[in-house]
Order: sequence, then structure tokens, then C-alpha cells
Amino acid sequence: MHRSSSMALLFLLPALAFPALASCGDLIIPSNSAPDGGAGSGDDDSAAAGDASRPPPNCEAGVEPVALGCTGLYSNWAALTVAPDVQPYAPGATMWADGADASRWIWIPAGSTIDTTDPNNWQFPVGTKLWQELRLLGKRIETRFLWKEAPGLWFRTTFAWSDDQSAAPASTLGLPNARGLPYEIPAVSACEKCHDGAADFVLGFEAVGLAMPQSSGLNLQALTQARLISKPLAASPTLPGDPTNVAALAFLHSNCGTSCHNRGANAGAGQTGLFLKLTVDAQGALPATPQQTDTWITSYKVPSTLTPYGVDAGGFWRIAPGDVSHSAIPWTASRRDSVVQMPPLATHLVDQNDVLKLDAWIAAMTP
Repeated sequence: MHRSSSMALLFLLPALAFPALASCGDLIIPSNSAPDGGAGSGDDDSAAAGDASRPPPNCEAGVEPVALGCTGLYSNWAALTVAPDVQPYAPGATMWADGADASRWIWIPAGSTIDTTDPNNWQFPVGTKLWQELRLLGKRIETRFLWKEAPGLWFRTTFAWSDDQSAAPASTLGLPNARGLPYEIPAVSACEKCHDGAADFVLGFEAVGLAMPQSSGLNLQALTQARLISKPLAASPTLPGDPTNVAALAFLHSNCGTSCHNRGANAGAGQTGLFLKLTVDAQGALPATPQQTDTWITSYKVPSTLTPYGVDAGGFWRIAPGDVSHSAIPWTASRRDSVVQMPPLATHLVDQNDVLKLDAWIAAMTP
């Protein structure tokens, strides 16, 4: 079953130990109007309008979500009309996806709210669904899907779009070179390697990212106005420092901190002591200066355990202020070797623009 629980054991065991993850078992994906059970989708009118070459998926062929059209994202599959109760959103900083463009949506069950008692670790109501559509060269390549089946239990899969965009069946085993491009659709069994770093499995839908000025759709302001969060923040998280600091802190937060480099019990890189997630206080405020963030405290002039070839032992730091060539963070971000690269999974192209932001940030620091 493509499910995740909060048990640390599931994270620690290698993915190859879970061959059953390729099957969805007895899970039935409910329609948006019936979050507590029942099969179906919002695509009953798909034959009435839209692209006749996009046949409706057979959502009753089995007990698993065999196609994207079975998840409730679309009210009309043929026309790809997004269901009216599904809300678009975009955080102000996003995880790099090898140059793919992205759209994101969330569905929150009617009458429910997100538990934001802990402003850094949101808890989502049972039934919540999230989608992320990724596009390359103007065409959809995959749509990732999360659905909260029960407390602490998330169903997850991805749907790979056909070349002619007429179908998007479930793709559980992943595709290393989707459509012959240097783009990897990750296997479902890899999801927890990043998502377990979040308290409730969801990445990219959290206070800091949704408060950034670049955020849109159902962002923190919209969530507050719609009364969809249980405890509105008294202060809006504002990233500290000048634009150079803000750009670097936002990149590290969204690409490294929310998933692995944080203090969460199941965070994959928590044991390193390098914490790149920006956290707010009880009022919702971020630290007043970059130097007060976990990012700075756990990296600035901290010796790195990595020593690249050609660098003397002991001559490499997580951040060597004013010296990019001896700083591990931009060095790992600029590599794609499946060994020390960051992020470590499902990326084969370097995010050159954001690496330049890291370089500028470090170069401006006082040694």
C-alpha cells in the first residue's frame, strides 16, 4: 500500500524492503464530496464536453486510484476542468524539480480546519488531498498526489501523463528518463525519504512558504481569511535580512530544511545537526536577523564532514564566510553525482540560478 505512518522504522529501512508498496491494496479513493469513504471521481460529465480524445478513466476497475481522473482533481476530465472545491496555491519558494514548471492544488474537507497549534508543524484533517502537476516543454509530465486516509496515514502516488496528454495512469515504480528527457519520475517508495521530515507528511504547505510575498492562491493570508487554520498567527513570518540573505534562506528552507535538515524526529538529515528549516515563534515571527536563524547558527564557520578532492583535511566548512570555494553547502548543491549531491533524490540537473544565490550570499559574508 502506498501509505506512510509516523513510525521512524519505516524511514530507516531501505525502500527495497517494501515490494508491497507497488500495490495500493484495499484503499478506495473517495470523491471530494464524500471524504469518509466511497469510490468515484468528479468526472461523471467528462463525455459531455471537452477533448473527445481524452476518454474517461475507468475508476471502478479496481480498488486503487488507477488514474488521475479518479482522485477528484477534475470535475470534467475531458476538458481538464479543475473541481470548484479544489483550491490552487503556490508557496513563495519551491523545491527544485529539474526545471519543470508546477501547479499545485489542495482540497480540505468541508467544515474542517488545519490544526496549526504548533505553527511549525501543521496537522491536516483526515480527507485532505494535495496535487502537484509538473510540466516540461509545455506538456504535463506527471501529477503527484497525496491523500490523508487516517490520522498519521497518507496515501501517495504519482500519475505519469501520456505523450498525447490523453491519459495519466498511476506510475508506482517511477521512470528514470521520462519521455527520454533528463527528468526522473520518482518511485512511490521514495516518497517518505523526504516527506517523513514533515510532521504530517506534507511539504510546501506551511507557514513560512505560504507567508512569502511571492506566494499566491490559498496562501497564509487566504487561509486566515477563510478560517481554514485553527490558530491564526499574530505575526506574519518575514524572512530577515537584505534580498541576498532572503533569497538564500528561502532556497535552503524549501529545498533542504522542510524535508530533511530539520529537528523533526523522522527528518532524514536531522542527525547531522545542520538545520536549514526556518521556524517561527509562538506568535508567528521569524528571527529578526539572519544570524539568529538555525540556518546560520548550524552552518556559519562550522567544519564540514565533507572534504572534496584537492582540499586539505579540515579545510572545508559548511559555510566559509567570504569563501565559496571552501563552503560545503553550495558545493553539494552544484553537484549531481548521486553521492553527495543536494537535494539527494530525483534530480539530475543543477539549479544554477539558486546556486548563484548561495554563492552571492556566502561571498557577502564577513570572514
